[in-house]
Amino acid sequence: MAPVILAEPEVETSVNIQVGPDGAIPRQTFLRIRGLPLAARLSEGHVVSPGVWAVPLAALAALRLLAPLSSSGRTEIQLS
Repeated sequence: MAPVILAEPEVETSVNIQVGPDGAIPRQTFLRIRGLPLAARLSEGHVVSPGVWAVPLAALAALRLLAPLSSSGRTEIQLS
């Protein structure tokens, strides 16, 4: 993942996350993304709790972030 992602409010922004090596991780694995603004949306996966999403590894190539209008500033995102 890039160390910085610049996202304009209400504009879909690519989130390039690569996990590997291929074949070393089970197919049904999810990536947990924590620290997103509460009103942020991802194109793939589902909300686990406020600001926390679970995204299947198979969907990472198409992952887009939609930042809310009400959000500005810097956000620290954690992946696990």
